[in-house]
Amino acid sequence: MRVLTSDLETGGIGVINILTNKIVFELSRQLRFKKTHSLESLGKKLYVQKFCYFERDGGHYLIAGRKGLTIQIFDVDDNFKLISTKQLMTNIDLGDFFVTMEVMNGEFRACTGLGYCYFLRLTALMSSCFNDFSMSFGLHGSVSFMKFLPQSQSSLVIIGGKDREIAIIDVDSHLTIWKSKTSKKIDKLYQQYMTKEPLWVQDVVITKETDSEVKFIAATRFGKLLFFNTQVSRFPIDEIEISENPIKHLRLLNDTLFIADSFDNVILFDYENQTIMNKFHMKTGALSSLDFIQMDQHQQEEELSRRSESRNQGFLVYSSSHADRCLRLYKIEDGYKSLVHGIRFSNGPSTEICVIEKNIIPDVLKESQSQIVNQNKRMRL
Repeated sequence: MRVLTSDLETGGIGVINILTNKIVFELSRQLRFKKTHSLESLGKKLYVQKFCYFERDGGHYLIAGRKGLTIQIFDVDDNFKLISTKQLMTNIDLGDFFVTMEVMNGEFRACTGLGYCYFLRLTALMSSCFNDFSMSFGLHGSVSFMKFLPQSQSSLVIIGGKDREIAIIDVDSHLTIWKSKTSKKIDKLYQQYMTKEPLWVQDVVITKETDSEVKFIAATRFGKLLFFNTQVSRFPIDEIEISENPIKHLRLLNDTLFIADSFDNVILFDYENQTIMNKFHMKTGALSSLDFIQMDQHQQEEELSRRSESRNQGFLVYSSSHADRCLRLYKIEDGYKSLVHGIRFSNGPSTEICVIEKNIIPDVLKESQSQIVNQNKRMRL
């Protein structure tokens, strides 16, 4: 199994083999900036913010989105050869950044923090001499997330951000299908003398989607969970204060919400019963990046073959910690987490990770408990 990491200090990309704890290939800053003219001297500023791994025509590719809205495409099968570099803006804008990147239906789709959306054909994107930005448009405001609704034929997205109501938009017609409302509107002059929490939705997870309704849970920047049902109301139907700290990560693992804040606190929340399953610490930090892998039935049987008790389906969580420069692999089962593997970086902090070859998991899980304990002692994880 390989994990892609980005280096904040050099702007480079590392490919780490989890089974051997060695960096099997590393793209230097000079190589990465070879075709981007004067960007070489700005390597630290133009660090990688988002990875997007995809398959096309039997090949495997990686898109790296850098600060300043520069994207680079690498051929994973050809030793991570750089095949294309694109600058999405006419000038490099260091004040903008990627909040989401994905490949769907032969298109590269991305949204930036300043509200610029790009829908580019892969054929044009992977060509070094052709640009096609015909499907690019702006959302006019700050954006923290943009997600496509799974059942919407890839045309409906849900967006939100700082000082922005949550909205469901049809990207084909640019029409707003649904928009949330704040619980109360107060005159601006009155707000100057009252303490009012700003509107800032950090992320959402979709819990149910039909032709007539969408149910989703939104996490605010200030530790609250907002429950919405588009068929019932434009206001939140429920609200829970889940953390005192800013929420950094929100993921839906089956019926469980994985919530991580900026101070290494993780909460597993059963959203159906609205109960907290467990709380624990996971070394992530404010600038961490996480990637999740769901253990399939075959992997689950191999892991449980040595034990008599039965457990629910488990998940693997890769966490890159910005503070101590470590990459960790955690296993979560039945509301409990255990550290499986850890690697300490020798270079700079990692700003983004992306797991590829996700089906090669059992060898890592078969590592003996004594080896894990000894490794943890050496690393002081």
